[in-house]
Amino acid sequence: MGAEATELSAEVKIEVSFGPQAMEALVTLTPAEPVEPAALQYALKAAGVVFGIQEEALQQAALMPTREPMRVAQGQEPEPGADASISYFFRSNEERRGRPKALVDGRVDHRELGTIENVTKGQVLAAKTPARPARPGTNVLGLPVPGKDGRDIPLRAGQNAQLSEDELFVTAVIDGQPMLDGTRVSVQPIVVISGDVDYSVGNINFQGLVKVGGNVLPGFTIKATQDIEIGGMIEGASLEAGGSVSIKGGVRQHSFITSHGDVTVKFIDSESTVITRANVLVVESCMHSQLTAGLAVKIGKKLIGGATQAGEYVAAEEIGVAGGTHTAIDVRHTRQARVLEQLERAIRLLTTQLATVNQTFNAILANPKAPAGAYEKTREIKMQIEARLDQYTVELQERRADSPVDSGRQAFVISLNGFHPGVQIHFDHAYYEVKSRSPYSRISELHGKVHTS
Repeated sequence: MGAEATELSAEVKIEVSFGPQAMEALVTLTPAEPVEPAALQYALKAAGVVFGIQEEALQQAALMPTREPMRVAQGQEPEPGADASISYFFRSNEERRGRPKALVDGRVDHRELGTIENVTKGQVLAAKTPARPARPGTNVLGLPVPGKDGRDIPLRAGQNAQLSEDELFVTAVIDGQPMLDGTRVSVQPIVVISGDVDYSVGNINFQGLVKVGGNVLPGFTIKATQDIEIGGMIEGASLEAGGSVSIKGGVRQHSFITSHGDVTVKFIDSESTVITRANVLVVESCMHSQLTAGLAVKIGKKLIGGATQAGEYVAAEEIGVAGGTHTAIDVRHTRQARVLEQLERAIRLLTTQLATVNQTFNAILANPKAPAGAYEKTREIKMQIEARLDQYTVELQERRADSPVDSGRQAFVISLNGFHPGVQIHFDHAYYEVKSRSPYSRISELHGKVHTS
């Protein structure tokens, strides 16, 4: 800015000048001789300086002037704003690259790499702290001086994620795996492994569907709340599915499968175990393994050895082998009935517990002097009981729907090419053992009697 000169006397002139944006005022005395401080104050007022006058500097400039301009007023600098920031409540892709899990004894588990991240429906995935605008400053003329506002960062919701109305939070719409593309957060309901499940992938525990293009190697585990699809075979591995299991190859070497839906495989052997509330469907043969199905077991070729249990029936092209290998088949309904009874008992117990917790919870809400933390702790217990109660109730309903009706039920076993010695069949109220080659293709039980045809 320019400068103004105030004539005090013929001998001394006071010149007021300004720095950039009038953020400072300076005085120059010509000649550099002492003057009254009031003279400087008058000069500043005449130049329009009304803010940031520094009394001590003004006194020094008046009584001990120099030939150089002396600062006597300083404005207040604007406070810059803060950029927006986003906090993500899940691990980044870099953090999920797979590091063996450290155990408490100092060892590491090379199968637990943590490559899969799980989130649940309703979970907050990201939160945005808005940009803060700048706080303007004031120059020595009393005028505002704008500052630089903080930069905004948009928070975006992608597939299966929801952005809050204030655009500050993203929550999951489904269970699944969170993904981040720039600032866009999405949730994928599926995990796809193009190759094998091995030491480069690690165990999988996922809230959704899992597809594996290759094999599942010995010692590895896959858990999924929905379906599991395997393009190759599993060997010495474990699968646990909330939905169905489909394996294009075979099941070998002490593998273990549990499922709520159908289990479909090419073949099963080597002391493997399959447990499902629905059907076991084997395209080829099953040898020396343990099968348990809430509904039926259907085998395209041979059923040899092991133990097979089914809620409705067992069917194969051929059951047993000429050498008389022990092959146990159980189509009794009583096991399913006991499971239903246990679920009913658990639901009654949880219902009683929930009623008690609800009373406590309501009392805390009504008490303004409740201990700190009591609300959150009781709320957490309440939610846990409610979740378990919902889980058991759904399972009971599904099992009742899947369970054959005991009254008048006709369980049966079919072997299209007849039965070999060593086959033992348990019905609800009857038992049948094949002691020599049997030409019958169907053995059933009705009202406590065995029927062959």
